[in-house]
Amino acid sequence: MKAWMLLAALGAALGAPAAARAGHSLPIHPVSTELGVRVIATTDQLRTALGVTAPTGALVLEVEPEGPAAKGGLKAGDVVTRVGDEAVGDAGDILDAIASRKPGSEVPVEYVRSAETQVATVTLAPARPGLLRFGRSPFQPLSAQPRMERELKDLQERFQRRLEDLDARLRQLEKRNDPPAAHL
Repeated sequence: MKAWMLLAALGAALGAPAAARAGHSLPIHPVSTELGVRVIATTDQLRTALGVTAPTGALVLEVEPEGPAAKGGLKAGDVVTRVGDEAVGDAGDILDAIASRKPGSEVPVEYVRSAETQVATVTLAPARPGLLRFGRSPFQPLSAQPRMERELKDLQERFQRRLEDLDARLRQLEKRNDPPAAHL
């Protein structure tokens, strides 16, 4: 094992209080607060299909039961567009927006549900012990990866079916509203 990997693992295990650098490693940052959601970045097409007019957004895949987001009213399927004053495009943006806040502080979370923009006030919770950020991405235990990939695939398939259904409905409406061609 390379020395920098060992130092990074040791720092993670001990809960290093500040960013740690060793060799070519990524900075390791302890996370002090959490929103209690798991999200993925969205595409332009997905945001359009969900009625999101914001230029970026993070799709909520899972809301931690009884977590801050759940208590604030967020649900899986919502698209978070802002946390505090920060625009959100992915999980890293959410972590950036709450990084300097203390547990117990309230933060406005703007999100879109059913093509309607809403704002929830969420009280941040202390992060679970051992939750770390490597570089700009949140750490996910390896055991969660297969489940996350499966859930993501299921969600992508559901949204693809919904997009195809919406596209077919739009074509039907366009056909109904097209005036007959004039014969000249």
